[in-house]
Amino acid sequence: HNKVSRGIDVVEGIKRRYGRVEGETAGVGLDTMLNLKKEIGARFVQVVGFDKVNAEQCQFSKLRTASVRNMDINDVYVDLLAEFPSLLDLDLSENLICSWENLARLISQIPLEVLNVNMNKMMIPA
Repeated sequence: HNKVSRGIDVVEGIKRRYGRVEGETAGVGLDTMLNLKKEIGARFVQVVGFDKVNAEQCQFSKLRTASVRNMDINDVYVDLLAEFPSLLDLDLSENLICSWENLARLISQIPLEVLNVNMNKMMIPA
């Protein structure tokens, strides 16, 4: 059955993408490493430092850049400032953003320097 997705809000999307992941590879799966190994023709692939990067990224109050491209993000209003007070660069491309008004209300909370909303289905206001 095909179900209509109402998506998830941007706070939930950022938390899913940048939240804490346990383990040395910080969530990078074996299949991803095997594909990389084949692509570059290496005999072995070792990931180093992914856990440290993840530990830094999951500190949401310090997160400055976030990409939730193609994650079914909707334009429901949520408190971005409380969750991500340092956010300057946000990529919302290829999502379910459909209203310029809702988007403006959502992003007006934080002083973004870069916003990407490519490939969303927003109506041009009359």
